Amino acid sequence: MVVLDDTTRVHIDSLNVAEVPESPGVYLFRDSEGKVLYVGKAKNLRKRLGSYWRENVGIKVSALLKRALSVEFVVTRDEHNAFVLEAQLIKHFRPRYNVVLRDDKNYPALRIDLREEFPRLEIVRRLKNDGALYFGPYTSGFRLKEAVKLLRRAFPIRTCSGKVLVRRKRPCLNYDLGLCPAPCSGRISREVYLESVNKLVNFLNGGVDSVKAELVKEMKKAADELEFERAAELRDRIKAIDAVISKQTVVTPHYTNQDYIGLCESEGVRCIAVLFVRNGAVTGHRVYDVSNAGGRSEEILASFVRQMYGSTRLIPDEIVVSGDIEDREMIQDWLRNERNKRVFIICRPRGFRKELLAMAVENARAHVTSAVRRKATGNTILNDLSDLVGLSDVPHYIACVDTSNFHGKFSVGVVVVFKNGVPDPSKYQAYPIDDNVAAQGDPEMVAFTIRKFRLEERKIFDLIDLWIIDGGKGQLRAALREVKNSSSAVISIAKEREEDSRFLRLQKEKVYVPGRKDPLDLADRLHLLRFIQKVRDEAHRFAISRYREKRRQTLRQSLLDAIPGIGPKRKAILLKYFKDISSIKEADLEDLMAVPGIPPSVARRVYEFFHFLGR
Repeated sequence: MVVLDDTTRVHIDSLNVAEVPESPGVYLFRDSEGKVLYVGKAKNLRKRLGSYWRENVGIKVSALLKRALSVEFVVTRDEHNAFVLEAQLIKHFRPRYNVVLRDDKNYPALRIDLREEFPRLEIVRRLKNDGALYFGPYTSGFRLKEAVKLLRRAFPIRTCSGKVLVRRKRPCLNYDLGLCPAPCSGRISREVYLESVNKLVNFLNGGVDSVKAELVKEMKKAADELEFERAAELRDRIKAIDAVISKQTVVTPHYTNQDYIGLCESEGVRCIAVLFVRNGAVTGHRVYDVSNAGGRSEEILASFVRQMYGSTRLIPDEIVVSGDIEDREMIQDWLRNERNKRVFIICRPRGFRKELLAMAVENARAHVTSAVRRKATGNTILNDLSDLVGLSDVPHYIACVDTSNFHGKFSVGVVVVFKNGVPDPSKYQAYPIDDNVAAQGDPEMVAFTIRKFRLEERKIFDLIDLWIIDGGKGQLRAALREVKNSSSAVISIAKEREEDSRFLRLQKEKVYVPGRKDPLDLADRLHLLRFIQKVRDEAHRFAISRYREKRRQTLRQSLLDAIPGIGPKRKAILLKYFKDISSIKEADLEDLMAVPGIPPSVARRVYEFFHFLGR
């Protein structure tokens, strides 16, 4: 929790810039409800705050000032402390007008812990400050798994789970396939095993040529000594290395780790594209929409870089950006401290770096162009939809209700919300439905879901302009009962089941509106039908995912009941400590033994139960 000390909050209309201290610090703009809209830092608070009331401040700053009711500032000892505090506050408050990376997806990475007796190669999505080596990021999990298969042929090391190696009398199938030297059954010494591990680490660090040359030298030596089986094994490992390299697009003449960050803006849409280059090869790219962020491009890039690398140890050697970046030297020093190695931020690249940066900018431009086009199309659809359902204004907020169950069990009702034609997952809600309610049929489940949403999310409920219900007339009538006192419009969409062709079924889906017996004819307005189907399909996807999660959780929890010594109390202790069954399955024996209230003998039983199941 971030605690603000020595702060001063002033109403916007009462702010006298001349009274603001000329000290380094952090400032926060808040709205009428006290919600933080923007967090910024300044070397001189008076100058920075004064700049907000100059002419030609830009559209984003004007929008910020219209919504802001008060400004608050925190004086710090120096600019570096302001730098750190700003990052903490942005992470905590996630302000609307700051660059906030809302993509929760964690990139897969490779992990090797050299402190283990026999280190293993793991694919992980969460990085920890645990002393292990991490390599990445890789944006494609599928491609990474394919690469790992080849790496295991080139550098055979174990991939089985568990820090402590479980001893076996016979090696597993991986030994016969040449993918593991079977340290579990004593087929290889630790010293020889670590030689292969060190070569893999060297390879992942960019030492491709040296590793390959060493293997070639060993192969020739084995052939000269008439050890032909050993020579053939080394030959196959060299081929595997060549296969790994051939699947990568080498774009730089040096085996360096670089990120290329390109910024593009047009018609109120702003995107940043990141091109990841590892060991001289492109491993993937990612595009972030930062349209809500206010400020100059130098501020945007600086804030983006700090958030991009603030929660990961996968910091590259070079970060190449498409423009000047605010506080460049300070950010470089911060990255160096985070990485324990120098990091270069390059703003004016030349040669191959310039070409790769242009590629990143072009990726950003393509997404901006697409977003602008979608925005224009979306405005047209919302206007037509308003005419269709008889609203006086465009439906800025659209909610869709769907339910999912399996023969009346594991029932769940969901509400998904679209804002200005775009999904807003932060407002999605899912509610478990009692079996007694589910037994009354789909209309009653729809009514139950809307009723729960109205009671628990009243502020959002009052914003909804249009409700779309997945179902026919019965579901429509049930929904109308629950929203009758609001100004919202309600329609429903029902599937067509008589046509054999899926294309015709989609075209002939029925859209019902209140007070009309027959469905609407949307044959000449297919763009509206497709949009309604899009909203319905998103609700269906969310409902199915929540139903599966509920069913999976119920089924998985029953696994603990099968373990001797685990009763209701110990099951509750384990689930509270590890959060879910997956974490219990992945836990090491030491972690299980550390759980308060779980005896060591029971912890060992839990570990052996899941290990025997194959984890």
